[in-house]
Amino acid sequence: MSTAEFSNGCFERLGRNYGLGSLSDCFARCPATSVEANEQVIVYKTKTRPDYWFGNYIVSSSPVTSESLPEIRSQWQKEFAQEAGILWQIVEWEIPFDGEMSDVSNVARAFNAEIDIRIVRVARRGEFQLHLSRSEFVTDIELIKVNNQVQYGNALQIALADHEAAPVSGATSDFIQWRLEQRRQSATLGNGDWWLLMNQGMPVASCGLFFDPDGLKGRFREVTTHPEWRGRGFATTLVGMLAQNFLTQGQVQELIIVSEPDSIADSIYSKLGFKAFSYQIALITDPRSSQID
Repeated sequence: MSTAEFSNGCFERLGRNYGLGSLSDCFARCPATSVEANEQVIVYKTKTRPDYWFGNYIVSSSPVTSESLPEIRSQWQKEFAQEAGILWQIVEWEIPFDGEMSDVSNVARAFNAEIDIRIVRVARRGEFQLHLSRSEFVTDIELIKVNNQVQYGNALQIALADHEAAPVSGATSDFIQWRLEQRRQSATLGNGDWWLLMNQGMPVASCGLFFDPDGLKGRFREVTTHPEWRGRGFATTLVGMLAQNFLTQGQVQELIIVSEPDSIADSIYSKLGFKAFSYQIALITDPRSSQID
C-alpha cells in the first residue's frame, strides 16, 4: 500500500486504532517499505533490506500481554518466517503518555527480547511558539530545502559522520546511504522534504519532514547534527524553525517527533514546546532465539 492510498479513508479508519507515532511511522516510511494494515496489526516489509530493523516488523493496535503474546508470535511467524535474512523480530505497540510506564518485563522475558521505548511528542498549530534563549540563538544560519546532488551529498556527510561517531548495532554505512536515498525518493514523490541547516556556509545539521496525504500531520525524521558542531544549538534551531514555519503557515495542524526518553534530543524537543503524547514500546529479539514454535 502506498502513502497516497491512505487518502481513501484508510488513514482515518486506522486513526481510531493506532496512535500518532504508529500512524506517522506509516506515512513517513521509506518508499521501498510496503505496508498492510487492519484494525489489529500493521505489517511492514522491506524485501530489499532485511537488515532494516524498523522496515520489517509488526505493530499491534493493543498492548502485547502474556495472554496475547502467542497470537502475535503466530502473526510474526506467518508474515516473516519465509523472509530470508531478517535480523530482528520486532513487535511494537503504542500507549498514551500519562507519566507512568507499564511493566513489560514479563512479556519481554517470555519473548526473550530487549525492550526499546520511544516517546512521541506533538506540537500543534495555535499552541506552538518558538522561544530561544540568548544562549540557544544561532546567528549566521540559513535553512535550505534540499533539492540537488550537492546538497544531498552534504546531508549524507552529516549522516555518515554521525554513524561513525556512534554506530548503531546492525547498521552499516551502506544502510545509512540507502536510507537517505529512500528519503530523497520520498521527497521526489511529494511526501515531504529533506532540510539542511547551514552555518556560515557550512552544513551543520539536517532532518526530514514528511506529511500525511492530507498535509495536516507531519513527522520529523533523522534529526542529526554533525558531531563537530554539536552543543551549539543547531538541532534546536533546525527543528524550531521548521516547526514555526509549518505551524504558522499553510495547513499543517500537528508535527510529530520521536526520540528516546530522557535523551538530549528529547530534552530539546520538550524545551521547544513539543508535548508528550505517547510511548512506543517495542520488543526486539533474534528470530532464531525467540522461542517461536
